[in-house]
Amino acid sequence: MKAFIFGEVLFLQAIPRTIDRLYEPWMLWVFVASLAMLALVRVQFPRYIQLVRWSFNNYRIAKQTFAQGDFQSRPEWLITLPLTLFGYSMFLYLLINYMKGPSALGFMDFIRLVVMVGVIMILKVLAGYLVEALSHRFESIRVYLGNTFLIGTISGTALLLLSLAVALDLSDRSQWYFMVGLSIIALTYLFRLGRGVGHAISERISLNYIILYLCILEILPAGVLLKAIVSTYAL
Repeated sequence: MKAFIFGEVLFLQAIPRTIDRLYEPWMLWVFVASLAMLALVRVQFPRYIQLVRWSFNNYRIAKQTFAQGDFQSRPEWLITLPLTLFGYSMFLYLLINYMKGPSALGFMDFIRLVVMVGVIMILKVLAGYLVEALSHRFESIRVYLGNTFLIGTISGTALLLLSLAVALDLSDRSQWYFMVGLSIIALTYLFRLGRGVGHAISERISLNYIILYLCILEILPAGVLLKAIVSTYAL
């Protein structure tokens, strides 16, 4: 605020910010629901939290857990799935609004982003079954899907917390939050990609199937999501 004194009268003039606040009232319900789901998983599924730690500290144990069955059908993953969807979608929503100007997008645009991210995750599962049928590497695909969903939950939760900071921040630090968020997306993608290829090599999977894995399970879904966002919002 700037203060101007004329005689005995004090006038206050607001200093305009570079960008308006990105928070919208409907976001409160998304954040509250997401934090409630996170708390539910923390209380009801402590083994899932342990699996998160194992994924980084003792990947051998995590692989054994993934290989025991279809990880995507486990109840804790079904509960944390919205965290991944909301985290990525909210971050993309705020990023697009930041780039195009405040209130460029609305609630229905957020729903569209949730659907887009959800479709990509479904495509990953279907593509995983396709590669599984072609390569007959059932255990390897289960490990891949389990690792993908787990890292997606971790990165989605981190992006959700960053989005909360962006939405409520009144300063001009939003660009730094977005840089951190984009770094999280890039690093987790490369980490997951490297781990998937490393697992395939350790299992002595044919190079042809590794290339098929990269194209169908990684490059194609990422390309579809990027194309959909660019064409829909004309970035």
